[in-house]
Amino acid sequence: MSLLQFLRILFARRSIILAALLSCFVVATVTAFMLPKRYTATSRLLLGQQDSLGEGTASDRGLTGYAQTQIQIILDYRTAGRVVDALGWARDPNVIATYNESVDPSQIDIRRWLAQGIIDSTEASLVNGTSILEISFTTSSPGEAAQTADLVRDAYIEENLRFRRSGATKIADWYDEQAAKALAQLRAAEKARNQYAQANNIVLDESNADLESMKLRALTSESATAGLSQPVVVSGGGVSQLDQLDAKIAQSALTLGPNHPSMVAMRRERDMLASAPAATTTGGTSVGAIESAFERQKAKVLGQSEKLDKLRQLQSEIDLRKDQYLKSTQRVAEFRLQSNVDDTGVTPLADAVVPTAPSFPNIPIIMGGAIAVGFGFGVLLALLIELLARRVRSADDLSYASGAPTFAIVGVSRKPDSLTAKIIRFLDRKRRRREAEIYG
Repeated sequence: MSLLQFLRILFARRSIILAALLSCFVVATVTAFMLPKRYTATSRLLLGQQDSLGEGTASDRGLTGYAQTQIQIILDYRTAGRVVDALGWARDPNVIATYNESVDPSQIDIRRWLAQGIIDSTEASLVNGTSILEISFTTSSPGEAAQTADLVRDAYIEENLRFRRSGATKIADWYDEQAAKALAQLRAAEKARNQYAQANNIVLDESNADLESMKLRALTSESATAGLSQPVVVSGGGVSQLDQLDAKIAQSALTLGPNHPSMVAMRRERDMLASAPAATTTGGTSVGAIESAFERQKAKVLGQSEKLDKLRQLQSEIDLRKDQYLKSTQRVAEFRLQSNVDDTGVTPLADAVVPTAPSFPNIPIIMGGAIAVGFGFGVLLALLIELLARRVRSADDLSYASGAPTFAIVGVSRKPDSLTAKIIRFLDRKRRRREAEIYG
């Protein structure tokens, strides 16, 4: 079937198409005016881009997940229950009567029933490309829609604050328990360290150095000093030991710095010779005594090395438990502070505006849709009737029905200069040109 034949059919059945179009339009328009009107009011919130405890900013993906969490809080029974309490519906005699007629009171209580109605009429979504959360409420009264939208927003803020405080309190309690455990372990570790140190007669200073090792280091320094300060007898030329030490200091100063241990020891020895010259003439008795004490102290330190390692391990455990305790108490303080703050992480924007036009039914859209549906239904109905009662309206229909070409048309069914005739001739020329291109 060509386009021209299709248009001829539609033109011939135009009354059916027009009747279907008008019928759909009238029915849809009357129905739209008869439907109860519903109004939608919108209240907005600005979300702070933070997690549930305000610990840092979130990425776009994290913000979307955070927004979905907030939407579920908005549509939660506890939020809707706050709105029911604020409106006082559960105490309204008319609402109670409707509740008793609509549901079985033994199956669901009135507060939950009313809250479910608010949840069904509430919608929440994130405005594209922003951090703004939109809360919409739909009802039959424009003033009630605006009031309830703001109440849902306020109830969400209160419930969100309760969630944040409750979450921070639970985490603080958990850290408080960990701090108590760490403190008990710290005291037990300190007690074990002290008992072990007393049992083995070991004393450690703040740098974990034991007393015996400190004595060994002192004897090491004295031994080095004594080795550098061997007594020198006055030579035959009359040079004293003090003069020889001065010469040695002067010679060493050419290669050693003033803070070099050898220089420090030699200067200390010179001061001793200058203050008590008679003592410098003694033999090597003092050096031997120092060396003997050094060896004894070294053996003592080596003998208790394993005990020192054990004691230092106990001290390391004390340091670990102390660090755990301090960190736990710090986290407790942080979450206790968060459990007392009033910041919800969201900022309410302007209050909902009372709607002036209903959101349902949308009469212009219904009328436009009715015209489109009616026209489509009319076309389908016209084609169906045409298939059931096929007619020959042109030479093309005759050629299509007989399967033979048409050589001539006798008579004129319309004016040759009419618009319809011009359109038909134009379409016919295009058809013939296309057939000539196909069949040569």
